[in-house]
Amino acid sequence: MADLTDEELMLAYRDGDAHAFEQLYLKHKGGLYRYFLRKCGNASIAEELFQDVWMKLINARERYEVKAKFATWLYQLAHNHFIDHYRKHSISASMNQNFQDDELENIPAAAINQ
Repeated sequence: MADLTDEELMLAYRDGDAHAFEQLYLKHKGGLYRYFLRKCGNASIAEELFQDVWMKLINARERYEVKAKFATWLYQLAHNHFIDHYRKHSISASMNQNFQDDELENIPAAAINQ
């Protein structure tokens, strides 16, 4: 199995081969974590994003089709998740900054922490 390409490994994982996932994870875990660490500069956020992307990959495995190199697909998934994470958190931060403390009392906590 060591001579398979990343794309072949992902296809094998899609088809139920858990060992193929293990191979992909071992090969790409360091690079993916460093990508997030460089992007955000915070180890705990990088770890959270890293774990989220692997979960997204696991959840997307049944829909995986080879349309590009696996690494391109993986890092596009990572990039999109990074952008979504910061959009979500910057909206929450800007909402908190735009209201005075007494105004925040009238807003449900769920709306602020979206």
